[in-house]
Amino acid sequence: MSKKDTGMFYMGNDNLPNRNWQGEYTPDKIKSLKKAQKNILYFAETFFYIVNLDAGREKIKLYPAQKKALRAMRDNRFYILLASRQIGKSTLMTIYLYGKHAFKKISAYFSSRTKKQLL
Repeated sequence: MSKKDTGMFYMGNDNLPNRNWQGEYTPDKIKSLKKAQKNILYFAETFFYIVNLDAGREKIKLYPAQKKALRAMRDNRFYILLASRQIGKSTLMTIYLYGKHAFKKISAYFSSRTKKQLL
């Protein structure tokens, strides 16, 4: 029986473990998770992947301006970003939300491309 057949992954996708996932947390993995909990930039560059049409799935490489924006979001309760189109604002917000809520026991937030999808 393969891992996909055990029901440990969402819709059989090896990249999406569900609550039935059984695996090991090595000391290195635990150390990495603790570091990610404290550092949003480490979380983004270690655990966040994007899909590149040419290269496929790859870890995100943040530009200095994106790092600055993530730090500002982390440090300020209210934050306004004035930015041009197509520079990764949605990706930054996704990183920020996942980073902020990934390590909390109870968290709820909704993300959608359109209002219609959300409802």
